[in-house]
Amino acid sequence: MGCWIRICVLIYLLDVCRGDGDHRYTRSEPIAPNSGECEKVTLPLCRAVTRSWTNFPNTLGHRNQKQIANSSAYRYLKEISSRFQGGDTMNATIHRQAELIQRCELQIHQVACSHMFPKCVYLDKIHVTSLPTCQSVCTEVRNRCAGVLVSRGLEWPEFLDCESWVQCHLPSVCRHSDVILGSHSRSGSANLPPKVPRKRQIPRVEFKHHTEREARKAMIRITRHCPEITRLYTVGRSAKKRPLYVLEISDNPGLHEPLEPEVKYIGAIHGNEVLGRELLMQLMQYMCREWLLGNERIRWMIKNTRIHLMPTMNPDGYNIAAKQGPERNGWLVGRNNIWGYDLNRQFPDLTRIMYHNEATFGPNHHLKIPPRYWREHKMVVFPEIHSVIRWVRNYDFVLSAQLHGGELVANYPYDLRRRNERYYLSPEQYSKSPDDDLFIHLASTYAKNHRTMASSELNNCDDEFGRKGGITNGAAWYSVSGGMQDFNYLHSNCFEILVELSCQKFLSASQLPDEWNNNKEALLKYIEQAHIGIKGFVRYSNGEPVKNAIIRVHGIQHDLTTNENGEYWRMLLPGKYVITASKDSKRDTKWILLSNKERQASRHDFVLQNEPVYPRPSSTTRSITESQQIAKNAVSTDVSTERSRDIASDPDESDFNSRFIDGSGFATSGDSTSQTPEREEANTTTLNDNNSNRFGPPIGDVSVIHEITLNNNNNNSPQDNKEGQSSGGYDVGFSKERERKPEVIATLTPSLLQQGMTHPISSEIVDDDDDDE
Repeated sequence: MGCWIRICVLIYLLDVCRGDGDHRYTRSEPIAPNSGECEKVTLPLCRAVTRSWTNFPNTLGHRNQKQIANSSAYRYLKEISSRFQGGDTMNATIHRQAELIQRCELQIHQVACSHMFPKCVYLDKIHVTSLPTCQSVCTEVRNRCAGVLVSRGLEWPEFLDCESWVQCHLPSVCRHSDVILGSHSRSGSANLPPKVPRKRQIPRVEFKHHTEREARKAMIRITRHCPEITRLYTVGRSAKKRPLYVLEISDNPGLHEPLEPEVKYIGAIHGNEVLGRELLMQLMQYMCREWLLGNERIRWMIKNTRIHLMPTMNPDGYNIAAKQGPERNGWLVGRNNIWGYDLNRQFPDLTRIMYHNEATFGPNHHLKIPPRYWREHKMVVFPEIHSVIRWVRNYDFVLSAQLHGGELVANYPYDLRRRNERYYLSPEQYSKSPDDDLFIHLASTYAKNHRTMASSELNNCDDEFGRKGGITNGAAWYSVSGGMQDFNYLHSNCFEILVELSCQKFLSASQLPDEWNNNKEALLKYIEQAHIGIKGFVRYSNGEPVKNAIIRVHGIQHDLTTNENGEYWRMLLPGKYVITASKDSKRDTKWILLSNKERQASRHDFVLQNEPVYPRPSSTTRSITESQQIAKNAVSTDVSTERSRDIASDPDESDFNSRFIDGSGFATSGDSTSQTPEREEANTTTLNDNNSNRFGPPIGDVSVIHEITLNNNNNNSPQDNKEGQSSGGYDVGFSKERERKPEVIATLTPSLLQQGMTHPISSEIVDDDDDDE
């Protein structure tokens, strides 16, 4: 009852203080109901100015901070900051003029931010409301600083309409100048205080096993010492309602910067494997401290990478294991979640679907989660899994690693062993992924930079992985279905490995300093691997970004897609690549020579255009080779009457090298359709940069017959694909030498092309909205 009385009194005071109709605040649309929650201000321009909590919607109609960041008001505030910071201070020869400019810049920020982020106040223990800024504050700053804006070529912002603000003198109704404007920025002060650099304290995280409460306090303390590079947020809660905290480290926390890769570490997916959890706590403290000390390597990493650290994915299991302690903790105590399920066995099993798709030329990326999975994995039982899946979908992660314990090895996909056509375990337990070489490089990067993991003498765990360089294929170790690293690879654009950090699961606190020294360089070096390969934008010819465009590397049967801004990141090892970006009927192809010698990934932008028009063949046909004759006899008689020409020859090495400019790594774009008489006699063709269709001209050309070599392997294993083979088991002529078997050669006629055989690998894009949980 008392709460409603307070609300009625506040409404009455607002109505009284607004005065007559000229000063009454009006809106063409009603303001949405109060959200009922206070939210901390995180946008860079206003975070340091307001230093308070806010509530939405504000008086401008914004419902969250993302809408504010994309609004014209916030962009205008950025423009004001750039104008005041650029150039000399109005050629000021008098110190007071420079002082006025600095004061106005600060006051405009204070008034604008207080208007966009009204202060959130509690009416009681439950209900909250917004406290706006008084009209007198806006009028005071406008009278003082409007002329300064004009001198800078700007005008007073339209969204700061002072006449529509609340006019009152009661502090319980609106915020006055003594609250909004700092004492050094108000008109009564003659001089600005000198800027004295204050030594900032460097946070320290103790080497001990932190409880959930201690870990939360340590992360909050880090965000207070390094607010400009850190942000603490949650992605969900466990079955026992414990938050799943994530600390973001970036030079612009809370915002995604164009072409900046995002990396994540996840610890304690098994609650009793605690070393990864404590290593991530130390990594947070280390990066904050080195940023303050000016470490060049750490500063570059934070400015060019968005890092997300989740110390504990299974807080319920950790709580059970921590009660036992390192002395009495068993091998399985606290491993599972509160319902007794192993979280690293409960992700959608997309690997089994991928093996089926390899044999049937199905999609090879962004596989859909079967509806049956959601029925069998309810949110109540697996809230941690649901939270991580949403997290993976909402962020553009490029690289990831999950940290475990119990062995000393870096494990890479696939985790599930392949089966032969009779569904028995394959004798080859090693299950390659299409990016097997890349995953070996990522796992080796961590193992070799770890002090003991790759050493045959120092790695003394039971399985002796030190003799193998400290790495292993997951299926070659033991087969796992529903693993998180396979799910990341097949459902998103993220490449993830699993790292076993120690022979023990629950180490004693005295061992933590040595383990931090063992893993520190490996953790940092692995983050830097997000900058290998290529990145860029995919746009239409009019400059519009292309969402969900497919990025295909010829010869690697795993495609990626662009985000809503048309950005893509494709991790690749040094080498020569033919890369195609496509969406619907538009595409663009580049020939790229990649060296990875630069500190960042090489940038290559794609501009999608319609496919080129193919000329009809000349009246004089070429002689049919012996292989063509065999293929011709294997098809129907209506095919034998079609005219054909040989376009199956491959570009040789010299022709491939001519596509590059002095080894710079940037693809050339030019017309390669013209041929010399010698090459015409050799009956060879070259790929056109503008023609990325690996399977020949479009369906409409009824006069051209395509010859391709079919891979007759039922398993369609990626490891069988050599350098010259494309996705889907088709040989498209990238290898310099190959043997053709007459019995597996087929000729695709226009009638077959019209039946959908031009693209054996489907380009279907998974829409996250279809996967209704």
